[in-house]
Amino acid sequence: MLMDKFIDGLSPELRLRVKYKEFKSIGLLVKTTEQYAASLEETNRNRQNREFINAVTNRTPQNSSSELQTLIQANQKMMTD
Repeated sequence: MLMDKFIDGLSPELRLRVKYKEFKSIGLLVKTTEQYAASLEETNRNRQNREFINAVTNRTPQNSSSELQTLIQANQKMMTD
């Protein structure tokens, strides 16, 4: 009964990982859940890091260079007019 209430209070990802396993004690359930939670946090952190790195590296120097060239040309045109 206590284990069921504990499992029901977990996030859906954690609940899915522990709901259908047999645990001999609430302590073992809590310990296993903590390990799964740490693993999920690490996975999410790695995913966020990869997304950030991809976002930064997808901005190619050609785009930056062409934007800069456009600004320089516009500035030069304003100065000569």
